[in-house]
Amino acid sequence: REFLESSTAGDRSGSFGVLFEVTAKRSILIQTFAVKHFGGNGFNFHVFTKSGSIGSSYSDASAWTKLGQASYGTLSSTLNNPVTLPSQNLSPVMLNAGETQSFYIACVGNYFRVHEESAGTVVENSDASIAAGLNKYPYDTLFHSSTQGLGSTKYMFQGKLIYSYGVEPPSASPSDIPSVVPSISTEPTFISKAPSDVPSLSVKPTGAPIDPTAQPTISTAPTVDPYKEATIQISIPSQLVLSGFQMPTSQVKINTVLTLLADTIKARASVKLNSNQRVKSVKILSINGVPFNGSSSRRLQDSALIEYEIILEEICSTSKCDDSQAVANALYQSVTQEMRASIDDGSLTTAIVQSAQASGADADALLSAAVESGDFGEVVTTIIGLLGDFYPDWSGGGYCLNDGNEPDYMKLNPSLWVYSTRSSCCTRYYSYAYNDCMGSDAVPSGKYYPDWDQNQESRCVSDGQEPD
Repeated sequence: REFLESSTAGDRSGSFGVLFEVTAKRSILIQTFAVKHFGGNGFNFHVFTKSGSIGSSYSDASAWTKLGQASYGTLSSTLNNPVTLPSQNLSPVMLNAGETQSFYIACVGNYFRVHEESAGTVVENSDASIAAGLNKYPYDTLFHSSTQGLGSTKYMFQGKLIYSYGVEPPSASPSDIPSVVPSISTEPTFISKAPSDVPSLSVKPTGAPIDPTAQPTISTAPTVDPYKEATIQISIPSQLVLSGFQMPTSQVKINTVLTLLADTIKARASVKLNSNQRVKSVKILSINGVPFNGSSSRRLQDSALIEYEIILEEICSTSKCDDSQAVANALYQSVTQEMRASIDDGSLTTAIVQSAQASGADADALLSAAVESGDFGEVVTTIIGLLGDFYPDWSGGGYCLNDGNEPDYMKLNPSLWVYSTRSSCCTRYYSYAYNDCMGSDAVPSGKYYPDWDQNQESRCVSDGQEPD
């Protein structure tokens, strides 16, 4: 992942909400933000977006779309600063070159860091720019009317814009007919009349037949990935503090060390999992606050605060994953307890050092390392359901389809265009027509809503007929 750091020299200030504009210089997919703060308790971040500039919509909730939220019971001003909001919590935003998108980050319960700047202040790199905007006070409502920055003084978000490179859709659909009709040969170019040599035939076998040593193995059914069924996926934002560790100076060694760390953590987190559970992946997100994307050329400091993410999956016991939250909580407790125990008794340190010894010189930075402490954020739960491959149908006739006919540019970059569920595809590309996009597959939420029809005896009903 790439990032644009927003760090300006203006007067430091605390804020409960900041609005700013991002303009893309190339196609980018905005995934999340890292937010600088002052430490403390009770951080509840909410992230909103709207197309184009902020304009006069700074207090108009209907003009904004919520991307997601993330909560933290406690944040340290030194160990987890800036705090990276889990990308699984936020819907990504695609920007093509020249497009501007406004963002609003609000925090209920505590304040975070902004800088006062003059009008026109921007931070930028070769991919995008961030323009200073407005300061808000979301006390009783996230779009409270109290706003600062409407004059010459503006407010700059302090932290990082985290994104990946996107692929822009083609300007026109490809032609269905090739420019040249291929020639078709109606007859083969040659006919083989007979083999050059007649094979020799043995009239009698040379010896008695030999009985087979064992029965042949017969596979009665193809192998099926059980995780293609209804599945609960959870993400655990985590961090480790290593001592006795010197960050390697070469990129090859950095990649080796961090891959080794991820593999060791994955193995340790898998110790007590059953056959219906697995660690899908462990991702190293940053080292000392510097996002890691496997190709960073920036020299990292010689210390080791490792921020990472454990992604686990468990097959649902029912087709609808009715007990998803209870299962997710139990899985979270099992894995985090095992990880804490391995940190406290030194077994995680031992496993890291042994892996480094087996990996040779490229991992020698870990030979004297010791895990001093670890921490785990709140669990993020996703019900994957019956997996499919849904993509946006730009022709306008089918919204999100899973017929396997997505264009080649989507097949070449499925992580950007293809979603595992119709709901996630509809939310990403057709939020303005979500019910139409979901079609016959839309499922009533089962929640109650106010029925304004005075003829109804009950004012709150749960019949799935709530207005759009």
